[in-house]
Amino acid sequence: MTDTKTIIWHLGPQKTGTTSIQSMLATNREHLSQWVTSTCIREHSWRLAKSLAQQVDLGETEPNSKTTRNFARLTASWRKSDVPSMIISDETLIGPTFIAQGLTTRQRLVRITPLLQKLSEGYNHTIVLYARPQDDWYKSAYKWAIWDQGEAREYDEWLTELEHDPDWDSTTSQMREATSGTVELVDMNTESDDPAPLGTALLRAANVPDDAIASLEPVAPKNESISNGALAFLRNLNREIGLFPNRPAVRKAIMSSERSFTNETEL
Repeated sequence: MTDTKTIIWHLGPQKTGTTSIQSMLATNREHLSQWVTSTCIREHSWRLAKSLAQQVDLGETEPNSKTTRNFARLTASWRKSDVPSMIISDETLIGPTFIAQGLTTRQRLVRITPLLQKLSEGYNHTIVLYARPQDDWYKSAYKWAIWDQGEAREYDEWLTELEHDPDWDSTTSQMREATSGTVELVDMNTESDDPAPLGTALLRAANVPDDAIASLEPVAPKNESISNGALAFLRNLNREIGLFPNRPAVRKAIMSSERSFTNETEL
């Protein structure tokens, strides 16, 4: 291995524009290929995400043989290439849900850092995180929990699980203590207002020139918007029957019937 190569870990977290960023990377893969390769498809990174999340659950700080093997498999082609940087973009590396095994997203970010430090040994490495105003972030995560994970509680009750969630200053301070690499926290809204696309911080960490960033093919935001009324209906459904079979089909039916729901329903 050589220290001239750079790994950029994009860990999301959830509900901070990750899907839009990954779409930008995928759409511009060829355009960016001389500077960076990226893996932002779950079919490629799910093995590493699964083993890392399991180690985060257990509080382990040394990558086990499965995690090490999955990392080697994911990066094999890049390591043999002349491409200087690789972006690994997967918000589920820290776990599949916003709150998992009693740990919040930011608590899990602190836990994963020493594991990424060990996996990145021999490379320059950066961890890039996106952030948005906390109240907006929590509410978006709550809506996704209803939509995707069978959440049935009222928002205030769900919020009690985040009582001990550390703030970003504490989180990034602990992460920086656990790594020799860089930890960069990016304001999602500020970057969204910039002429350059959301995800620019990742490209700059990979030393992609500004003129190459300026000539990226634009990508429409990847947001699935749903009314409060439809979410309230689905939450009631979750409450009555839990994680029911064929959930994607039910969600599709709700989206196709969106006009029949009022947006005025309070969550």
